[in-house]
Amino acid sequence: MKNISESSIRERIVRASAEGIAATSGFWEERSWSRKGRTAERFLEFIVPHSIEYFHAMRPLFVLLARNNAVLAHFSPLIVRDGALSLLHYFYHHPEPSVAEQLLLIPGKLRNLVPEAWIGQSAWYLPRTTRTTRDQLLDAERIEDFVFILTLIDERQASPKWLAAQLANIRKWSGQQPGKISFKCLVYFSGEFQVRKECFVESYPYAFEMIAKLQAELGSPVTPVTLPELLQRGLQRTIFLDVNEVDFYYSDSFIVHELMRRGALNYSSVTGSAGDRPEALPVVLPVSLLHEFEIGFHQKEESFKRLRTSEALASFRNNPVLAREELSYPVKGAFRSGKKFCSPAFESLAYDLAQELFRSCP
Repeated sequence: MKNISESSIRERIVRASAEGIAATSGFWEERSWSRKGRTAERFLEFIVPHSIEYFHAMRPLFVLLARNNAVLAHFSPLIVRDGALSLLHYFYHHPEPSVAEQLLLIPGKLRNLVPEAWIGQSAWYLPRTTRTTRDQLLDAERIEDFVFILTLIDERQASPKWLAAQLANIRKWSGQQPGKISFKCLVYFSGEFQVRKECFVESYPYAFEMIAKLQAELGSPVTPVTLPELLQRGLQRTIFLDVNEVDFYYSDSFIVHELMRRGALNYSSVTGSAGDRPEALPVVLPVSLLHEFEIGFHQKEESFKRLRTSEALASFRNNPVLAREELSYPVKGAFRSGKKFCSPAFESLAYDLAQELFRSCP
């Protein structure tokens, strides 16, 4: 299939943004693009609150829910919210675009996972605080709170080694600030929303252990809070870190957008370590008064990384044992109550690729 030129992709994105939310009403009302089935829905429930819907002219969605390529093409361009696992699962079942009009905006930190066949019909995006907001906050040296978004799933969410390195850097950074930093923690469990802080010790010992670890590594108290409690005082003096090492289960998070639109600053915009301070990019799409999407395009020098994804998925697809297990797994999953929508072998493949190709810097 003939690839769309970069100029054409840019033009379609700008036009769709100019049309605004009103032009997306059919997408939100009909939901004709969504397949029916509890497996995918259970997975999105599993990663609540990150999977909560938000509205934008680029029609954000999890392609895990997509019925087929043709339906998605009707609503393109689309912002893909999936993490590495369900994004690779989509590319496994759709190795190349089937419709010329299809255009996907991939999370920027996962752009090396895009197979070569999809390069001409995709771009990538990064949510970031507007430069004016970021500069005003940092120049005023008004940072008072540091908030961890801690989602307790498994080590694929955050390995102990990665978390220890992040905490060491944060401790060093906080010690360089002119004022005292108060550490807070939003804690979410798989499938649960707004966990009550008084339940940590008695009902959720793992959460208590994780907060104790944060306190030990930082050398400071860490106070568990709920989102309503956090929002009561405003977030204009707040920096946050989503503890999400390789964006395995989700990438585009409702919670991150909720904090950014209220003035909170991503820790990466201070350190330059992840996705909030990209190079100058050609298209900027407002999300709120205080944050935006920056759109970028795939570069030729990254093609060897995309080839790695293409070859890995093709090898899995051509293995009769692995392919048969993957094909039958959703049927078996219909009789389970769990979150799984793909085989354990595919999960392992996806995690290996995510660790190898994840872009912590844009």
